[in-house]
Amino acid sequence: YSSTWKFHRKMVHGALCMFGEGSICIEKIISREASSMCDMLTESQNSVVDLAPELTRAVTNVVCALCFNSSYKRGDAEFEAMLQYSQGIVDTVAKDSLVDIFPW
Repeated sequence: YSSTWKFHRKMVHGALCMFGEGSICIEKIISREASSMCDMLTESQNSVVDLAPELTRAVTNVVCALCFNSSYKRGDAEFEAMLQYSQGIVDTVAKDSLVDIFPW
């Protein structure tokens, strides 16, 4: 295991320890999103699926459930708008240097 992996593991473990018994709740949220992705993949069995946006949707929905105690269904207009804004931020940051965006 690399030092980066060990660092990430330590950070995630520390974050999960803050939840204590709430980690069972986190597991349920993640399992629900994983089940939703499995359902989507089962429905689109005979077609090509780009997993990148689906993974982004799943991760964003888990974060929303943890932070705001609400989750969104696939195709929800508010959720899709939030994903577009997030993708715009990622595209902007990936395109330029952070110094150009945040001139400290």
